[in-house]
Amino acid sequence: MKVIGLVLESYGKYMKVRTRDGEIIVKSDKRPPKEGSKIELKDFGYGDLKATIVAKKDDTIDHLPSLKLMELSEKLTKLLSEDFCAWSKEIAVRIALVLEEVSKRVDIDTEFLKWMGGYLVSHDECFEHYLNMISGGYGLLSRDGIFVFINRRNGSFEVFTKDNKIKGIVTDEIVTLYFKKIPGGVEELENNLRKHFGLVNIKLESLDGGVYV
Repeated sequence: MKVIGLVLESYGKYMKVRTRDGEIIVKSDKRPPKEGSKIELKDFGYGDLKATIVAKKDDTIDHLPSLKLMELSEKLTKLLSEDFCAWSKEIAVRIALVLEEVSKRVDIDTEFLKWMGGYLVSHDECFEHYLNMISGGYGLLSRDGIFVFINRRNGSFEVFTKDNKIKGIVTDEIVTLYFKKIPGGVEELENNLRKHFGLVNIKLESLDGGVYV
């Protein structure tokens, strides 16, 4: 990775950077330069900073969360099962977005973070119900081996498992699912979905327009 951009905001070792491809959140190996600085980021060799991209916009993420909440969410993500290690960066961004919505209604204080951390470990359904009542445009579900993020604003959702990621988009009577890899039993899943939707599309995310039949 080699990125040249402008620092828009910084917090601890995190910063928002504007690049020619859009805004990203980066975590550096040391405290980043002040806002307004032009920098070169690399994850190899020598540059202004050795850094890792931890967040960028995509079809599900319509904006980037605050850096403070990004730092908190990365700590919370470490409480999840090791099954989610491959998806930890993506899940941390989703938790940060949920926290951002929650912060508009309640304080993200030590007590709340304690409850949130406990939920990610024990999957308390009472807290889950409360969380999704106050999380505005986003939703979150955590179960043994499954983590679900819901974007209520654009009708999309993501399901993370140990070895797969499923992205779904609901439009009127149509549901489209994108898999990192097609799992076993997908025909049964498709048949069940057809009971609720007029059209079901199942695709491999790595294939542009490729449809699994």
